[in-house]
Amino acid sequence: MGKYMNIALFKRLVRWFGFVAIMHIAAILVFNPWIATMLYNVYERVPMRMLTGTFMFDCVITVAFLLIYFKIQTSDAEFKRNLKDNIKAPDFSLVKFYKDNQLTESLYKIGIYAFFHIPYAIYYGVMTYILPSDIPFSEYFHMTLKSPIGFQQFYTIDTGSYLLTNSPFLGFLLCTVLFGVLFLVTHFLNLFFLKNDIIKNVIVK
Repeated sequence: MGKYMNIALFKRLVRWFGFVAIMHIAAILVFNPWIATMLYNVYERVPMRMLTGTFMFDCVITVAFLLIYFKIQTSDAEFKRNLKDNIKAPDFSLVKFYKDNQLTESLYKIGIYAFFHIPYAIYYGVMTYILPSDIPFSEYFHMTLKSPIGFQQFYTIDTGSYLLTNSPFLGFLLCTVLFGVLFLVTHFLNLFFLKNDIIKNVIVK
């Protein structure tokens, strides 16, 4: 893949945008309402535990979705064939392969994720955060993006960074950097294990 935008890359980025949206919706189903209830039950007694608990949830659920995404990506026959052909080169380096073939697209995807949660950064600057203890529990089963709590729930997977920093700008920055690090590390490790699997199961001449 070239370093510049092309039709194939554009299509992959559109699919990635859709995956990010699905990831946020799925995070609601995991976090809402039972994990939220567990965390916010301790808010009045130990506020920091709720903040760190939400942050850790964000990290775990993000890694889980990234593993699913990269598993789907690396199961593509053409992707495997491209990696296999590169492995045959005597001077093959996984770091160089990643830099030449994957890094540019990865940065685009991290940028799309950052763009995706700009609305929440604006929301947090205006509304800060509505605690579940302040609203009827039944409202968690009737989420709508037209309501503040519904909009907030949609960005559950980003909330931890904002709560820890208590700042829309720092929250946006931490959320983006955290996601970028998790994305790059998870992606590279996935390629590393795929490379080892290819070497183990295919005779590379």
